[in-house]
Amino acid sequence: MFAIIIVHFGEIKTTADCIASLRKFEKDFRLIIVDNGTGLEDLEEKLGLKESDIFIQPAENIGFGSACNLGLRKAVDEKIVFLAVLNNDTLILSPFLDQLRQSLRPGVGAVSPLIMKYPDTGVVWFAGGKFNRLTTRAENLTRIKSSLNYESDFLSGCCFMTTPEVLKKVGLFDSDFFFTYEDVDWCLRARKLGYKLLVVPSVKILHQGGVGSGGSRSVFGLSNTFQSQRTMIAKHTDYPLRIIAKIYLSLLALKVITMLLLRGDRSKFNAVIKGLST
Repeated sequence: MFAIIIVHFGEIKTTADCIASLRKFEKDFRLIIVDNGTGLEDLEEKLGLKESDIFIQPAENIGFGSACNLGLRKAVDEKIVFLAVLNNDTLILSPFLDQLRQSLRPGVGAVSPLIMKYPDTGVVWFAGGKFNRLTTRAENLTRIKSSLNYESDFLSGCCFMTTPEVLKKVGLFDSDFFFTYEDVDWCLRARKLGYKLLVVPSVKILHQGGVGSGGSRSVFGLSNTFQSQRTMIAKHTDYPLRIIAKIYLSLLALKVITMLLLRGDRSKFNAVIKGLST
């Protein structure tokens, strides 16, 4: 059986549409919903959850990675064999779980589908990831490398599948990342242990992007992106590369801050400063 962990954050309709698309194409799965801080008493009903679904509701927003961890731990406790993390702002186009499962062979730590933009369904949002060790910046690639499975530096937390055995060795998401880069950090740790990370281009899903968070350029996104970038530098660089990464981050922050000051966008300016200092 499969477990699908979805963190609810944002619009109820977005999560409900995601669940509806899942139920349309997949049957053999256990749905685990983690409500990340809304506190709504009737959310289970509004999302159309069934008795077999698992609903977890922490008292506050604990961050994307930590919320996923609650679902992953529950799935492991339930002895579910294949674990999929799925963003609530995605839509499923066809059966996909078994195709991903078939690619989880020995030595493979996790697999991801090709992720397309919505509503521009012909535009690729994620076809793999490139990690720059000099700057610790991660970039979503939009060029499909092959019609066959291929390796990637990292996989997007938007949708990927792994197993309890891999989690036992790699660990869960690092709770130091509140939002963004928790997936990149996990993948780097997996690769360090020798696991391959594969994109499965024969499987496609749709991603709306930024529905709950407002995207990487929102106040929430800016603050957390810069904070996560600092955590990446601390975790994944040693001297002298750490100096280069810090210089790059400082220059990037200066560029963004200057642009925001020229626009008079005080709220986003404050968000960047918060991300650099907390």
